[in-house]
Amino acid sequence: MAMLDQNKPWSIPIKLTASDTNSDGGGTITFPKTLLETQLFPLRGAARTKRVSHDNKEEIVDVHDYYRDISTFLVMKKDDEGNFKLSGWGTICDRREFKEGDTIGFWWENARLNFTPLIMSLVQPTPSKCKCKCQCKSKSKCKCKCKCYANTDANANVSSPIVLSD
Repeated sequence: MAMLDQNKPWSIPIKLTASDTNSDGGGTITFPKTLLETQLFPLRGAARTKRVSHDNKEEIVDVHDYYRDISTFLVMKKDDEGNFKLSGWGTICDRREFKEGDTIGFWWENARLNFTPLIMSLVQPTPSKCKCKCQCKSKSKCKCKCKCYANTDANANVSSPIVLSD
């Protein structure tokens, strides 16, 4: 049975993908099956684990932003690949402005799933297309001054992460 490391309580680190950050229109975050089964489910109890893991039922989970002290109730459900998704994560992403490549640490404590940012990217991912009304298809074809591609200079491929700690 895996237990929390009290010196490093985030036992489930998740590097955010485009779908985890709403940049592709999603509103869910995906947790790999192996991480939840070893790091979270042993702490939640057999009945709650069976409901979501084996019976494939939805379950309401209290998700708590540790540093901002804000709780949000999200829906956890097993997907077709056996991983677990938290629906409603988009409301947290919008509030925290998470980006693709950020790493978030999750841990179970006090009957809730807590999280805190661990590594935050300084560089925004290059947009695949302009998001303003001009609808430019790429930086090289953008003739307007919309600034949708403002952060896509030569240094944009260099990511300088910020490592957050207590």
